[in-house]
Amino acid sequence: MAGRLDEAVACLEQAVERAAFLKHSQAARVVQLGYGYLDQGRLTKALEIAQRGLDLAGQHKERGHEGLALRLFGEIYARHDPHEDELAWTYYRQALERANDLGMRPLAAHSHRGIGKLCLRTGKADRAHEYFTTATAMYREMDMGFWLEQVERDALG
Repeated sequence: MAGRLDEAVACLEQAVERAAFLKHSQAARVVQLGYGYLDQGRLTKALEIAQRGLDLAGQHKERGHEGLALRLFGEIYARHDPHEDELAWTYYRQALERANDLGMRPLAAHSHRGIGKLCLRTGKADRAHEYFTTATAMYREMDMGFWLEQVERDALG
């Protein structure tokens, strides 16, 4: 977020590599690395890492981390190809359901924002407005100022 993406990805790669020797799951680290690859535009690598994160979370029965990986898939497919909108929608909805089941409000807010952006891109402005409104309210309630600014910018198109 500080504009040092290449440094961040290098640090995340190193963290994932070093954590491979630990006996506990590294799903959260792997998913964050996937976001780094996505932000670099390395979509194929992001997809590979998202699947690895989802698999690790499943193996360790980490439902919250599964939710994070599901949202990452939504983000990847939303940016990947307009023909993949249905996949993006499916993954965002699964992430939102998981977030709601587990009370993961930040994940829910991020999922609402992602769905809103997807709706806006696909010409469903009324639905986008609903999702952006929900995300805005959630970010405001959680005092997540950075993300509140992002969703307000997204809502303007």
